[in-house]
Amino acid sequence: MNLVTVRCNECGAPLETSDSARYLTCNHCGSQLSVQRTASSIFTEKLEAIEERTEAIAGSIDVIRVQNDIAQLDREWVMEREKHLVRGKRGTHEPGAGDVIGSVVGLVVGLIMLCAGMSASSGGMMSMIGLFFIVMCGVGLVSGMGKAERLRSARTLYESRRQELQAELARLR
Repeated sequence: MNLVTVRCNECGAPLETSDSARYLTCNHCGSQLSVQRTASSIFTEKLEAIEERTEAIAGSIDVIRVQNDIAQLDREWVMEREKHLVRGKRGTHEPGAGDVIGSVVGLVVGLIMLCAGMSASSGGMMSMIGLFFIVMCGVGLVSGMGKAERLRSARTLYESRRQELQAELARLR
């Protein structure tokens, strides 16, 4: 076993240690040291400094993890939102009040046609068309309201989870 002399990087005191030692404690200031070796030198580094850097790196990794979780959640929301969109004459859109109003207008038109057909002497065809409007618009109304509610529920879950992740990110920073 060969002895080497190194200096404490905290107080500068000379320290003798074996050439294979990895850690030592300074007899003068009590600092816990890590023995570092390069091709041309041997020196000490205070373990506290290493721990501080390690903790800083771990904190940065946690921030990056949460940022990635937010980005993943956003990508998943885009795909989830797409599932809830409805197709119309002008492309896709979120189901909402416009769809409900359109269905209600269709119900009213169907009801008017049904009533007009029933009051006319030969209004059987108009009554049938009115009944068809009522059924189709009724189905559209129920379907549109269900789609709007499912979208609202999915959005609420997404926004809640995103707020949790944003809070965690703020805490980490």
